Order: sequence, then C-alpha cells, then structure tokens
Amino acid sequence: MCEAVLDEKCAAKLKAVPLSDNTTARRIEDMSDDIKTLLIDSENRMKTGIFALQRDESTYITSGSQLMVDVRYCWESEMLEDFLFCHPMPTRTTGEEVFKILDSFLSKLGLLWSQCIGICTDGAVSMTGIHSGVVGHVKKVSLQHIK
Repeated sequence: MCEAVLDEKCAAKLKAVPLSDNTTARRIEDMSDDIKTLLIDSENRMKTGIFALQRDESTYITSGSQLMVDVRYCWESEMLEDFLFCHPMPTRTTGEEVFKILDSFLSKLGLLWSQCIGICTDGAVSMTGIHSGVVGHVKKVSLQHIK
C-alpha cells in the first residue's frame, strides 16, 4: 500500500520498522519498569507520603479487559500524576477481584492502604459498593492499618 501511494523508497523504510508482537510487548515492559523505578525503587516518590488512585477498566474487541491505574502524589511540593500499572482482568470482574489486584500490587511495592487518601472510579456498583465494591474493601483495610 505504501509503495502504491508513495514510492518504493518509503515502503522500504516502513518495512525496516520493527512492529512484531515481541517488540511491542518488550517496549511496554521497558516503559513499565522505568515507571516503577521512578516511582518506587530509586526515588521512593510514593513511599514518602500520601497518594490517591484513579482506576478504569478498558475492554478489548475480543472481550478481554485490562485494569489501568493512575496515581497522584506530592513530590517536592508539586502534585504529580503518573500511570501506575495495567493488569489483565478475569472474565467476570467483581469489586473483590479488582481489590485483590490492587492490594497485591501495592503490597509488592511496600505501600500501605493507610497512605491512600482517595480512589476515583467510574461509579459502577462493583467499584463503589459499600460492602463488596473496591471502595468498601479499601475502607475496611485502611481502617485496620490506622488502628
């Protein structure tokens, strides 16, 4: 198509661009590792104070879905927002499942729920439900850390 629209020279340049699944996956993993290093490992930006989470779920054409989480935190007197992580979701997504993924990720990083001062969701019952929603689970766990 590129050769028909432009020329052979442009088509040859386009063929040289690596776009295999492995290359794309490796680049995403590299970006993820870089973010983790910046936020947690090297500068400990999130471990120094409080943070807030914003989560959303994105559905693929193939009916699979991903949990995407952004984080807001204060660093050197400035409010910053960064992408925190993305995780594949099970077919039936419940508030408990989402909480387990969030809890596992934060635990691996050594972050406490008592440091989390807010969660922004899309308003779905599975997220905001007082007993079985993500917010309900977070409230229970963060209150246990405070006591």
